[in-house]
Amino acid sequence: MEYIGEWILPGTLGKLFLHLAFVMAGISAWFYFRSGKEEGIRLLKAGRLLFRLQLVFLILAIGLLMTLILNHRFEYMYVWQYTSRDLAFQYLISAIWAGQEGSFLIWALMQGILGLGLMARAGKWEPQAMAVYAFAQFFLLSALQGISLGFFELGNSPFVLIRQTVEDTAQSIFARPDYLQFLTDGNGMNPLLENIWMTTHPPALFLGYASVLAPFALAAAGLMRREPLAWIPSALPWVIFSILALGIGILLGGMWAYVSLTFGGFWAWDPVENASLIPWIAMVASLHLMLVARKRQQMKLATLWVTFLGYILVLYASFLTRSGILGETSVHAFGENGMLVQLLVTLAVFIAIPVLLMARNYQALKSQAPSNPSGREFWMTAGIFIMLLSAFQIIFVTSVPVWNKIFGLNLAPPADPVGYYNKWQMPFAFLISVFMAVSGFLTYQNTPRSQWIKKVLIALTISLVLALPLWYIQFRENPAYLLFLFSSVFVTVSSAWLVVVLIRRSAN
Repeated sequence: MEYIGEWILPGTLGKLFLHLAFVMAGISAWFYFRSGKEEGIRLLKAGRLLFRLQLVFLILAIGLLMTLILNHRFEYMYVWQYTSRDLAFQYLISAIWAGQEGSFLIWALMQGILGLGLMARAGKWEPQAMAVYAFAQFFLLSALQGISLGFFELGNSPFVLIRQTVEDTAQSIFARPDYLQFLTDGNGMNPLLENIWMTTHPPALFLGYASVLAPFALAAAGLMRREPLAWIPSALPWVIFSILALGIGILLGGMWAYVSLTFGGFWAWDPVENASLIPWIAMVASLHLMLVARKRQQMKLATLWVTFLGYILVLYASFLTRSGILGETSVHAFGENGMLVQLLVTLAVFIAIPVLLMARNYQALKSQAPSNPSGREFWMTAGIFIMLLSAFQIIFVTSVPVWNKIFGLNLAPPADPVGYYNKWQMPFAFLISVFMAVSGFLTYQNTPRSQWIKKVLIALTISLVLALPLWYIQFRENPAYLLFLFSSVFVTVSSAWLVVVLIRRSAN
């Protein structure tokens, strides 16, 4: 049947562009991988060209989807599902990432753009790092293909027509060639998404997600080249950027939840909030481990594993929020969409890559842990592992629906998540703050004990004098908050002291 008034060409081109981007990302990864093996400049140039081309086709696909949205082409499921004619312009723009497919689009876009930055700055690490990076882009773009393989559906396309989702069109309006005259408006955006933070939080968060891939790729490149720590200087700017981007994305999400979801607080320990927090914690831990490893040639295996863990946790967060497994425990999560298996396969592949590379380099990765309490690296390392224990507790409990599904259990998530997580995380926060504060008064390797103990005691006294009145004014009904407030003030005083020392040092 020939349907009257349908815009078929933009959807057909959009699908084609996404297919081309997918294929080119995969071939780019292969050319980069081969160029690292053969030192072939032609293969290297081909890998660069194909990576750039996949980004061009991805941008064209996003442009076509935006065109369909702005022109209210409700024959497309994505447009109908997330927009309507009365939707304000800024929300029509943000509708691009309102749904599952659109959020993958914006994530792939951010990852592609940052990939150009990695390509330009990777130097000798480019062949191996970009092979891993393009391979990850290939997997991410697979989520947008909407190709039926018979036994398996590869991703979901944002360019599907509504009538293509209806099993029996004969019993619907799609039996008529002029059905579009009845499809005059869309379903509209969820009212919770019609918020200014919706226009900023998802892009910021996906920028953070995308940036975590660069340190993963550089660490993998270091292992491929059998240089276990030489990649760290190249990765440090990316780690700092990912911490900032993820942090901003999480803060904007907190503002959105506070205003739109009426959680009654900035942080509600919602499972999806937790899933985005864990990669940020991993990247903060990775940054500090890199500093220790670079300075002291210690903690090689831990540094690599925690750096890899950042992107693995991003993929795990994506699995939690997009597989439908959190559908009954979080207001943020997407529903079931048939991608559970694909997301699990992606997660498994990117766990296997670092495991195999570290196994291959295991002898070169053996190193001692810091053991001198007079050195900064000792306290930094202790704080890092407390931080990782904190992250483990959060992700373990957040994953209760996963344990239920895997092991056939019937565990219930915490009835009062705020009270539950606060009780567990308060001791972690106290210890992390204390270790951070103490390390600020130390130098690497060794500091005269009398010198740093004196500074710590002065800072402790100042912190107690400042914390007591603050606690009495605001939290005196809860004695446990005194320790938390004191440790927070202590680390603030330590940081202020360190800033003054650095300023004086740079002035001299």
